[in-house]
Order: sequence, then structure tokens, then C-alpha cells
Amino acid sequence: MIVVQRAPGHVPPGWPDGLSQQMHFDLATDDAVAADERVLDAGGRRLRPPDDLADSARQGSRVYASPAGHPFCLRSA
Repeated sequence: MIVVQRAPGHVPPGWPDGLSQQMHFDLATDDAVAADERVLDAGGRRLRPPDDLADSARQGSRVYASPAGHPFCLRSA
């Protein structure tokens, strides 16, 4: 289990051209649409919003940021 939470006062890294990343996860999912909803419900945000989540899942990964600004990707399993 990986837990995502807010950290008041935290300054997020810039992506892709800002400060270096502290860690990066690529997470596999069988249901890209449900995973997208879970990320957004947990306070994450899309860094590269797809026009069609189902279509983008077939094309590779979608990039998000945690509430603290750390980037990560969701990929089709």
C-alpha cells in the first residue's frame, strides 16, 4: 500500500524542467478510468490531461502529481 497525503507548506518540485524529483513511481492498473478517479479523489492532479482516458491507457502512461507535487505515472497493466 502506498499512502498519499497533503503536507502543508511543502514546495513541490517542478516537472519536467524544474527542481529534481525526489522519487518517481510508475504504477500499473487494469482499470485506467477508475485509477484516474481514485488519484483525483485523493487530491492528486493530472500533469498531462488526456482527452480520452481509455484511449490514453492504450497509448502508454498518464502523468500525475501527488498532493505534494511529486510526479508519478499510471500505466496499463
